[in-house]
Amino acid sequence: MMLGKFRDVVPVTMQNISGEWENASLHADHFKLYELSAKCILIMTVNANPNCQLVSPFVDSFDKLKTIHHPNNRYRLLPIKAANTAAFDAMLTISQLPGSPFHIDHRVDHKLYRCGLSYRSPVRRYAEKFFGVNSDSDEKLPIMQIHFDGIMISPLASAVIVVESHICERYIKQVRNLFDLCFSQGFVSETALTKEPWEDLYRPPQRFKFLAAENSLAPQKWENMLAVARQHDVQLLHPVGGRMQYLHASTSPS
Repeated sequence: MMLGKFRDVVPVTMQNISGEWENASLHADHFKLYELSAKCILIMTVNANPNCQLVSPFVDSFDKLKTIHHPNNRYRLLPIKAANTAAFDAMLTISQLPGSPFHIDHRVDHKLYRCGLSYRSPVRRYAEKFFGVNSDSDEKLPIMQIHFDGIMISPLASAVIVVESHICERYIKQVRNLFDLCFSQGFVSETALTKEPWEDLYRPPQRFKFLAAENSLAPQKWENMLAVARQHDVQLLHPVGGRMQYLHASTSPS
């Protein structure tokens, strides 16, 4: 008598983290490991060429894999290179737009751009000077931290992505303030930050800033939030039908 049950598996052809293609049998525990480690994520591609722009939504659960799987499908296991799956999904959407200057492989390690704002630190002193805040008063900086949830850099453009719970005017302004501070002329030279990653971010001729929301924005608020976003040159994404989408197509990078 057998005391267990056969594990439910899906045989797939997959490109692993090292870039090699292999046959693998995926099961539910794989997706639990991906979720817990937050280091890699599976996406389906309709073309075995990793440079192909035609990439499907990422596969974030075993049930989803079973639903979409076809023997001809190909999959890629990618390092997430993002603070969360919402940021990864936003970058996947950004890279999928026809004419986008980005490919999903243009993600870079967001942790290289994280800076502290501790009291009297060089970065905080520079931020106070930049925003005109008196450090000896109770006046607060217009940003809470220097942190991006995702960053993309291509030869043509760079993009910073901030993920918040929802879209609102305050978060849109924070993204703009964070962008203006980090892209200001003296940000690196006056704060003793490591130059190389920031110079890579500054090098491309086009620059984009995105606010991606974890929750959908109610349709009656679209017009108002789009007006605020245009004012601050911030592009908005929110989840629709389980996928991150632009709030309005006209605000997408191309």
